[in-house]
Amino acid sequence: MIYETERFILRRFQASDLEAICLMESDEEVMKMTGPGRAQTTAESQARLERILAHSSRVSCGGYWAATLKTNGELVGWFMLLSMDIEQTQFELGFMIRKDCWGQGYAGEIARHLVEMAKLDSNINELVAKTSKDNQASQKLLISCGFTLKRSAELVEFNKFV
Repeated sequence: MIYETERFILRRFQASDLEAICLMESDEEVMKMTGPGRAQTTAESQARLERILAHSSRVSCGGYWAATLKTNGELVGWFMLLSMDIEQTQFELGFMIRKDCWGQGYAGEIARHLVEMAKLDSNINELVAKTSKDNQASQKLLISCGFTLKRSAELVEFNKFV
């Protein structure tokens, strides 16, 4: 399955995406706001890609998405909509964008598209997202996508009923 936005093609990941993933995940600044909180080794990125490739979802918009520019096919980020419950009614939205692509509205464009896709799936009734408490850019993006802010000590949590 493939989705398109104005500037992007969202497709499933492929084994050939390893180099682009390593480029993003080896960047300390990109990774400090993610789950691992630090740059990843090539072996760690390869292990993550293998998990991504093995993942499956019962809903069409669920899973991991490679965000590639329509103009040149470059992979500039990855997005996920992952089930948080057995019934697959609550999904977590997550994303990572290459540092050289920050500030261009890429994450917002793609996140809004995935939120709209989730709204069309009758099984999904809630989206959640988590950010580092220091990640103001992602927090603003999630609010602009209609998420409601919920705070916790270490993470800033958001939810959106669809």
